[in-house]
Amino acid sequence: MSSRSYRLPRKDRRLVRDEATGRVGELQAICDYHEPSRIGATARRLAFIRPLGGGREWTTTPDYLTALTPEEYQREAEQGWEEPVN
Repeated sequence: MSSRSYRLPRKDRRLVRDEATGRVGELQAICDYHEPSRIGATARRLAFIRPLGGGREWTTTPDYLTALTPEEYQREAEQGWEEPVN
């Protein structure tokens, strides 16, 4: 990650919903990301999210994130962290 990255300490990671996809996960970091395969490309601000219950980490723009309330967290836990069907 670049010098403008921000990796959250484990105790401060938040559960979030990616409004672009409807997926729920634990916010891992927000950083300016340089795509390694695109030499000379400008950095994009991305949020890295780990799915609850395991799976592949994904990215989205931070503007699409919504923090979950305790009630939403409980509701997601009761549903078993299922991913939405596209």
